Amino acid sequence: MKKKKIKKKEKYSDRNYRRFEEYRLHALQNMFYSIQRTDLIIISVSTGGIIILLSFIDSLYENKEVLDIDGKILVFSSIISFVGTIFINIFSQFTAKKYHDLEANWALEEMNEMNKVEKEDVKDGKWYDKLTIWGNRVSFATLCIGVVLSLILLYKIIF
Repeated sequence: MKKKKIKKKEKYSDRNYRRFEEYRLHALQNMFYSIQRTDLIIISVSTGGIIILLSFIDSLYENKEVLDIDGKILVFSSIISFVGTIFINIFSQFTAKKYHDLEANWALEEMNEMNKVEKEDVKDGKWYDKLTIWGNRVSFATLCIGVVLSLILLYKIIF
């Protein structure tokens, strides 16, 4: 079976142009959504956890109470986990923005019938996408660790 060659005119028809334009707009929307999405919730919960733990430490010092070594480790680990969550989340946002920016640039180049994205740029895009996925997963995991450690500390204090 003989492959039909696509003429350049057909390849870049108005319909294809509109598809790339829609793809580019969608990529830009994803980029902005990456900045605003549930990461705000993760950062808010982490910040709240840090504030609660710091006020807990402050109340211990005011009442001149002393935690045993396990309690100190739990408080310190919880705070480190929440702070780590915030930094990992910020890193994840950077990689998501970079990935969607590369996507949008690729679509724009196609729309303008310019040179296609170099293979290195495509590899960079995939790399940023993988980093974003990794960052989101690690950020959520560290948030969960911080919450669990805080709950263990709360249980230890109450009982």
